[in-house]
Amino acid sequence: MNRSSLPDALRRTDDTVRAVLAVVAAGLVARLLFLGQRVAHFDEGRVAYWALNYLETGEISYRYIVHGPLAQYADAWVFAVLGANDFSMRLFVAVVGALLPLAALLFRGRLSDLETVLVAVLLSFNPILLYYSRFYRSSLLVAAFMFVAFGFGLRALDDARPRLLSPAFAFGALGFAAKENAIVYLMCWVGAGALLLDFSLMNPRNYDSGLDAVVARVDPYVDALSGPDRSTDVGLWTAVSVLTLLVLGYAVLSGWPLTASVAALVLLVAVTMLVDLVHPDGDAIRWGGALLGSLGLFFLVSLFFYAPRAPGAGVGLWDAVFNPLRFPDLLDATWADIRPGLEYWFGGSVEPKCGEETVIGGYVCFLEHTVGVLANYALVVVPFAAVGFLVARYGGDRPRPLVMFAGYWGFVSILGYPLATDIRAGWIMVNAVVPLVIPAAVALALVIRSGWQSLAAEDRVGTVLTATLVVLVVGAMLVPAASAAYVSPASDDNELVQYAQPQQEFRETFDDIGAIAPTHEGTDLLIYGSELVVEPGTGGGMAPECLNLGHALPLHWYIAADDVTTECAYNETQLGNRIEEDRPAVVIAHVNRDGAVTAALDGEGEYERRRHHLRTVGREVVVFVDEDALAEAENR
Repeated sequence: MNRSSLPDALRRTDDTVRAVLAVVAAGLVARLLFLGQRVAHFDEGRVAYWALNYLETGEISYRYIVHGPLAQYADAWVFAVLGANDFSMRLFVAVVGALLPLAALLFRGRLSDLETVLVAVLLSFNPILLYYSRFYRSSLLVAAFMFVAFGFGLRALDDARPRLLSPAFAFGALGFAAKENAIVYLMCWVGAGALLLDFSLMNPRNYDSGLDAVVARVDPYVDALSGPDRSTDVGLWTAVSVLTLLVLGYAVLSGWPLTASVAALVLLVAVTMLVDLVHPDGDAIRWGGALLGSLGLFFLVSLFFYAPRAPGAGVGLWDAVFNPLRFPDLLDATWADIRPGLEYWFGGSVEPKCGEETVIGGYVCFLEHTVGVLANYALVVVPFAAVGFLVARYGGDRPRPLVMFAGYWGFVSILGYPLATDIRAGWIMVNAVVPLVIPAAVALALVIRSGWQSLAAEDRVGTVLTATLVVLVVGAMLVPAASAAYVSPASDDNELVQYAQPQQEFRETFDDIGAIAPTHEGTDLLIYGSELVVEPGTGGGMAPECLNLGHALPLHWYIAADDVTTECAYNETQLGNRIEEDRPAVVIAHVNRDGAVTAALDGEGEYERRRHHLRTVGREVVVFVDEDALAEAENR
């Protein structure tokens, strides 16, 4: 590229694209600012640990408890370049969140330029999306990739370009690799599509009734099957389609994934041939071929991420690549990892949750929290989305299908996710806010256009009212966004903060431990007490295996990232022995063990005592830091 190419390209870029790019740039800055400052959440620490473990060992497989493997692969690659720390841990999610507003350009065919820019603004600066773009979790990733997949799919239909199905399915595969609830997106799309179909049949274009519209589309197939010019080939492909559909349904209900996959491919080919025979214009072959290729791409991308990597005796992806005879074993191993995850995540919605005795009680508990999160951090998106949906459905000469579809998708997600979730957390609303930005942008554009009209007509009252409303909207979005992301990112008062977030006061101590580890000889960290340490011989999983996984995270992450030499003491006898054998630089114990640790360290040097919380409320621990070891680290 010569030096004049970039300026020439920018000159050819229209104002809407430039505005969206400016929003992306501002959103990137907002996401990178103080990105590594917040102490790692329980979930962040767990996923980051396994990402670092993959980088160091080359071994990885799908662990459903940490969701899809995409985030682990991405962070392993980032860690290889930037090292392992809280900033690099969150960088991939932050960049994806910053680039998400570019998806607004996929909908330009159905949105005005102003609406397109407003979609980008809402995606960039909604407080919920901003906060969880700065959080190493897959909720933002699945929402972003599925939203982009939907955009490419819609663009393929609108522009009659089957080749756009390839990026649609590729991003869909990334969504599935990010998190299992990508399946829920498909369910939302089917439901929203059914509602749109019902609405269109109530108000059909060019037909007297919905029945007439259906008959007009079915008649060519009926004529081809039973008319005077009936076709044997049409009858054959119709029979194949029906039989394959029955096999597909039975395979899905029986839990036979391989049979279901083969049946789905045969059904696609059969339907393509059937449509091409009835409408021999070549479109069916073009779309069917593109869909078949896109499904193949989806399979390859999904297999790449979900297939295990096993340097040892087990079969891994590269084993099958270099020895295709092992490919069936690879598929079996991959499905053996995936199936328990699907059963776990989609088999528990009928169990009571949130500490309640009934399913309804648990649902109401989660829904109340969801409403609170939206009231505080989606005060712009949700009300304006409701207005935009109503305007799209009832205002104007014709309804706007995209706006209605996004409204159905988003509002159903608000009601549905509290039923499906297993934990009380604000991140589930990422799945609702992303689609709702479309109807919200439509309503906001109406307000802004009204203000422009008032200004042009020299209507001072209307202009002032509109300007005031716009200022309030901007404030209602930016003030809580700044508060949640920068002012109190780990505070219990912040409803976006989930319970397993350590308090921010732990930041200095984690930094000190990381500074001490490279300069200290022997045991850097000793963790004591049954509150944080498992009974000897019962540990396993994440290193150090002596730590209680549910109680001690994110300690595992910081120990691994900073290469902290760590020992455990389950009881007071072990505590004394460990300290006598190798005086540790830092000791961490539950606050109830303060006296025992103080006594054990008596005469061992000067230790600074600190108290922190491993959770937003509760799980208080006491930390003893060797002042000499810390001073040595600071002087290097």
